Amino acid sequence: MVAVLWPYDGWINIAPVAEEIRDPQRNVPRGLALGMLVVILVYVGANISYHLTLSMQHLAHSVVDPDTGKLGPTSTVASDVFGVLFGDRGAQIAALGVMCSTFGAVNSNMLTGPRIYFAMARDGLLPGRLHAVHGRYRTPANAILLQAVWTTILLAVFYKQYPNPRDSFDAMTDSVIFGGIIFYGLTVAAVYVLRRTRPEQPRPYRTWGYPVTPALMLLAYVGAAVTVLAERPSETKFVAALIAAGVIYYVIVRRTKRPGGAK
Repeated sequence: MVAVLWPYDGWINIAPVAEEIRDPQRNVPRGLALGMLVVILVYVGANISYHLTLSMQHLAHSVVDPDTGKLGPTSTVASDVFGVLFGDRGAQIAALGVMCSTFGAVNSNMLTGPRIYFAMARDGLLPGRLHAVHGRYRTPANAILLQAVWTTILLAVFYKQYPNPRDSFDAMTDSVIFGGIIFYGLTVAAVYVLRRTRPEQPRPYRTWGYPVTPALMLLAYVGAAVTVLAERPSETKFVAALIAAGVIYYVIVRRTKRPGGAK
C-alpha cells in the first residue's frame, strides 16, 4: 500500500511553481484537484483493465518465488495484460509505455525541483549563483544542474547498496515516500497551527471538512510512516539523517546569513 503513494506523489509539484502561475489563489487549487482526478481515473481505470483481462488466478499465482519455490503474485501485471492483448510484442509495448511515463515524471521534477533551490538562494539560504537565470532560456540553469548532480549521486548510492535495478528502484521510491510523508504531514499539521496562531490572515481557500479531513490525512501518513520504518529501517535512517542535516544547515545559515538574502 505504501508503494501506491508513489504514483500519486506528483501532486506536490505544483507548489514550487505557484509564483509563475497566473491567479494562483484560483488556479493552484484547481490544478491540484484536476491533476489528482486525472491520476485517479488513469490508475483506477488501469486496475479495472487488469482484472477484466487477467484472471484472479493469474494475478495471485503466476510467478515462482525464487526463495520458496512456490507460486506467488505477478509483479508485471501491465506487461502481462499487454501480452494477452498484443501477443509477443506486448511486453515491449508495455516497456515503451513505462519509459514514456518515466520521461514525463523526470520532466515534471526537473521543472519543479530546481525552483526550490532557486527560491532558497533568493532568500540567502543557498549560494547566490543558484539564483541566476539563464540569459537565453530564462530558466534557473544552475539550480537545474544542481538537481541533476544530486539525482546522479543518489542513483549511485542506492545502486551500490542494491545492485539489482528492481531492488534499487524499490528502495529509492520507499525512501522518497518516507521523506515526503514527513514534510506532507508537517504541511497538513500547519493548517491547525496557523488557524490558531494567525487567525487574522486572509484565507482565500478553506479546507473542506475541517478539522476532520486533515486529521484523517495525518492518520494515514502516520500509518504509512510506521510501515516504511518497519520494512525499510536502513533507508529510513538514511532519509532521517539527510533531513536532520538539512535542519542543522538551516539553523546555522539563518543565524549567519546577511540581511536581504542573496545578492
